[in-house]
Amino acid sequence: MQSIPTNYGNFFYDAPIAGSMTVSDRLVGTSARAPLCERGDSGEDVRWFVSCGGAASSLFSVCRSDGGSFVRAIGASLYDPVLYVYSGLTGAQVQCNDDGGDAYNCRGTGGDTQNYGSRISAPMPRGISALVVDERLTRNGMNYTLHYELR
Repeated sequence: MQSIPTNYGNFFYDAPIAGSMTVSDRLVGTSARAPLCERGDSGEDVRWFVSCGGAASSLFSVCRSDGGSFVRAIGASLYDPVLYVYSGLTGAQVQCNDDGGDAYNCRGTGGDTQNYGSRISAPMPRGISALVVDERLTRNGMNYTLHYELR
């Protein structure tokens, strides 16, 4: 039995993600989860997917080099996204990334000069999993575009 509880984050999307796509949204609410790679304080968006497992890497990104984006600054608020994946089989966090790295353009729009965006490129566990889009500096309000490629 595998499942992703609908209260895994602040906002749970009923429809699964599949294939390759880019979606835009805004984080609302307050925190329900804390990722292992960094403390997150905002509301989380949770999208679920199914994977057959294997060696092929799936991609989840809010980095501009991958077709994603995020707004770094809105007024006095600064945003720093973090992405993480939970396994529906074990309930454990299996991937986490805060700050995409210098090899990718993970800078946000709105006056940001650092690579604060997040990017996960790794094989996913077999079965149902949850991708969580979170933010670590401000409780809510981050506008983002997530690009994903499930393999």
